[in-house]
Amino acid sequence: MYLNTTELAVLEQLGAGLEKISLIASALKKSSKQIYRTLATLSQKKLILFQKREIEINKSTSNSLLLQLLAEFPTLKPILSNSGIMILSAVLEPQTILGIIQKTSLKKGIVYRKLQQARRMSLIKKQYLFSSLA
Repeated sequence: MYLNTTELAVLEQLGAGLEKISLIASALKKSSKQIYRTLATLSQKKLILFQKREIEINKSTSNSLLLQLLAEFPTLKPILSNSGIMILSAVLEPQTILGIIQKTSLKKGIVYRKLQQARRMSLIKKQYLFSSLA
C-alpha cells in the first residue's frame, strides 16, 4: 500500500476522532481543499468511506492496526510514507536487498533510504550471513 505523508496525517487525525474537514485542515495546517482531495484519495484506496462530507473509517483489521500505530507512534509517518509500508512488509521475514527489490519492484536507492530510516529508529536490524569455510 502506498500512502503519502498527508494521507497518513489525515488518517492519524481521523483516528484521533476528528471527522470534519475544517478541523482536520486546521490541525494539519492545510487547506480544506487539500484535505477534501486527500479524503477522496483515501476513499478510493478503500481506507475510509467518504460521501457527502461524511467520513467513516473502514473497519478492517489492517486499517485499525495502522490507525493504532499512528496514534501511538506519530514519528513513524515519514518511514511509512510512500513506499515504506511495502518495504517494511517485505522485511517481515529476513530478506536481502535484492529480494526486497524483487518483491517490491522499487529502485535500489529508495529501498536503501527507507531501510536506513528504519534502522535509525531501531525498527529493523541488519543481519550478516557468513558461510562456513570449514
